[in-house]
Amino acid sequence: MRWFKHLAVILCLLLLILSIIPEGQASGIPASLLMRLSTRTGPGTQYDEPGTYFQNDWRTTQVEVMSAAWDNRNDIWWVQVDFTTARGAKFRAYTGLKRVDVDINTVYHEQPLGTAKMTSAAKAYWGPGRDYVESKFNVPNHTKVTVFGAENGFVQVEFFDARMAKSEVSRRRAWVTERAVSGSWSSPVTFIPFVTLAPTTVPGSEAFSFCPSCGKKLPDGNTFAFCPYCGTSLTGGGK
Repeated sequence: MRWFKHLAVILCLLLLILSIIPEGQASGIPASLLMRLSTRTGPGTQYDEPGTYFQNDWRTTQVEVMSAAWDNRNDIWWVQVDFTTARGAKFRAYTGLKRVDVDINTVYHEQPLGTAKMTSAAKAYWGPGRDYVESKFNVPNHTKVTVFGAENGFVQVEFFDARMAKSEVSRRRAWVTERAVSGSWSSPVTFIPFVTLAPTTVPGSEAFSFCPSCGKKLPDGNTFAFCPYCGTSLTGGGK
């Protein structure tokens, strides 16, 4: 019955977290930088670049990690970080995992939430609110978009923008007000960090030694919910 106690603890923690997070506001994981912060509007080099920040003061800078996404084109993890520059400018953008000191298994893993269409030309922001920096490019009317985030009356949309595209794979992500978008999308799933239960309690829950998908050896004693190399779920147990 020990696994019932583990489950009860997880549910209690979840209820506590939800009780202290204001409605419509996401909570990130505080993290330090490992190098200067190069950014993209989405998780990959096919997205446009907001810029590079904290060139000289990255050692003393803290960011909030909001989500993670696996990049199949380059076989790396990207994380979405929320930060404020020394001049008070607010951004939420993506950077390679190597630049941020965070455990990828404690971060919400992104997934498409739905598809929609712009019903008006909307101002684009670098975060879910007008207090974030406004992009110099709006999101054109009638543009088909994929929704990846919903927060504070804003939605994070991904689309192809022919005005700034360098190739057919060029993409953009931006935050726009919900009023400018028509469609349906689900809410982001609340992420619960993976907890390994004792193998003697729940057969088959022991950690993998090698990823069953990419075959790479995993660090000894890991409790990864996902392979840190290819993103495959590891919650089924293995050898």
